[in-house]
Amino acid sequence: MLWLIFFVPVVCWLIAARDRALRIGIGLGLLVTACAEVALLHGWIFADERFTATVACAIVVAVLLVCGWSSDEPDRSVRAIAGAVLIFGCSLCSLLAALVGVAAFLSPHVEVPADDVLLPLPAGLVVTGDTTEPCDGGATTYCSRTFEIAGSATVADRQVFDRVMDRLETTHGWSPHYDAAGEVWTDCRTRGWWLDRRIMCVRVHRGDLPGQPPVTVSFESESRE
Repeated sequence: MLWLIFFVPVVCWLIAARDRALRIGIGLGLLVTACAEVALLHGWIFADERFTATVACAIVVAVLLVCGWSSDEPDRSVRAIAGAVLIFGCSLCSLLAALVGVAAFLSPHVEVPADDVLLPLPAGLVVTGDTTEPCDGGATTYCSRTFEIAGSATVADRQVFDRVMDRLETTHGWSPHYDAAGEVWTDCRTRGWWLDRRIMCVRVHRGDLPGQPPVTVSFESESRE
């Protein structure tokens, strides 16, 4: 029920506002922002910029409340004074939430790569191993996830590498190049924006020795530089 807190500014404004047109206009703006915050909380929108968008919504709420109150009809009644206290409290909480977000930006913020970085696999390929490394590091924090891929009964192991590479390039937009030093195919790119900015890298290793999985695909999410 945490999502209900996003609608508190809407209730505060409806109680405090005196001008009908302003109550409706600002109220709709706050309602839309609250719905956006709920969608962000559940990851329905802006999955790669969720942290940044949440901070932006907190700032929008504070701006709407302050602008609405300053434009409302002047009044010195008990209701108006109580409304001013509510508006001030909601605005302060929204700004504090934004400051907390910016403060978090100063510390590394990364997550273990999700399933959709590779899955689901096309027909003929199966996952034989899925391991994650906990987020760790010093100046640069990183998390990793490794998939071991093999062929099903209809796909020979020697065909797995080509199918995995095709999947990475055509479906996920990667362009792995061969790194002779590490004997892997690798590529890196930036994901997210501002507070959510991080570096995502993929490394593909082809197992040519007995006992090795036909293909190993590792994803690493590193904190922004």
